[in-house]
Amino acid sequence: MPDGRYGACMETLEFSTPQRKRRAEHVTVTLAGEDMIFHRPKDATLWAAASTFGEEVTAGDRAMGLLQFINGTLDPTDQKRFYERVTDRDDELGQRAVFNLVRELVAHWGPEGGGRGPLVAEQDEPVQFYGEEPIKITNQDVDLEFVAHPPKDIALMLMASGLATGAQIGQQAWAVGFFLDACTDTTTRVQLGARLRARHDPLEMEDVTDIVLGLMQKWAPEYLSEPSGNRATRRAATRKTTGGTARKTTGASGGARSRK
Repeated sequence: MPDGRYGACMETLEFSTPQRKRRAEHVTVTLAGEDMIFHRPKDATLWAAASTFGEEVTAGDRAMGLLQFINGTLDPTDQKRFYERVTDRDDELGQRAVFNLVRELVAHWGPEGGGRGPLVAEQDEPVQFYGEEPIKITNQDVDLEFVAHPPKDIALMLMASGLATGAQIGQQAWAVGFFLDACTDTTTRVQLGARLRARHDPLEMEDVTDIVLGLMQKWAPEYLSEPSGNRATRRAATRKTTGGTARKTTGASGGARSRK
């Protein structure tokens, strides 16, 4: 639409796009022992994933790039299965296998790729866990008590997508819920979800977010110490306790450990 401020003297650049049909490409990948079908995403998603391995990329931005890549290459049913595996603490899928997966697919679909599948992305080292012992969570103000179990490295990394630069409130909420899926049992997940939806329940998303940030501070403070424009990260960096009073628990804190 013409802008009256510049009149008829404004220069116009005209572009045209030829009609083209993207050829469907997919490849079967054996991902940590289980076959899954990945579909070639659009170029923007592919190149964004390739850039996530740079040394200057923060953990949050790397997680967001990988998350967008996974969502852009899997059909809904396979997406559901992927996230089930990520949050399952007994599944052998870990961060190393997902990194290997993205590298394999970026190379396969890149300018010098074009090779035929199937591909293999192995978990070629033990899955790492953040923390060794479960932590009991209590908040008497909202009558809340449950046990959080140390999450797998890949689950915690993808949760960091909610701390990515420019992450929206919806992305942050998804990341918080995803993290709770990864460190609680089924009964606790169902109860928390029901309480967050109940209009007259005092438990709010902010309370749950404080708990998640407190757990991250306990298990993986390095994720919260990176520079980020995200409000949740800034709030966590200045918080000395979680929920008013956070009692110290026994056991090691911080750093990933493989399950023995």
